Amino acid sequence: MDSGSTNRRSGARYGIGWHGECEVGDGFVMGRVRDIGRNGVFFQPVTELLGSPSWETGEVPLLLRRGDKVSFLYETAPGKTEVSVFATVKWVGKSHHHGESGVGLEFVGRREKNWVD
Repeated sequence: MDSGSTNRRSGARYGIGWHGECEVGDGFVMGRVRDIGRNGVFFQPVTELLGSPSWETGEVPLLLRRGDKVSFLYETAPGKTEVSVFATVKWVGKSHHHGESGVGLEFVGRREKNWVD
């Protein structure tokens, strides 16, 4: 896995456990938003990060790779308004903070003060 820079953070992060869905290309990954900040989230998939094997080569592609542009949807609580944002995959690997594998997503064009509301 591509660990990238899992220690870099800009701004405060808030530990949470919200439902999230990440769509890239023809696939999507469901999981939990483990923490959120003004500029992004740590997303921990509960579904596989692997796509379907290629018919020609048999290789299994990684669904989320560093640099991918994705559509990300999260829900702040059951029954609350869903928030949809565009994001870039900054890293895929183990979070030093959480001690678990996941994906660092950086929001694209979302810098309002009230990003949690």
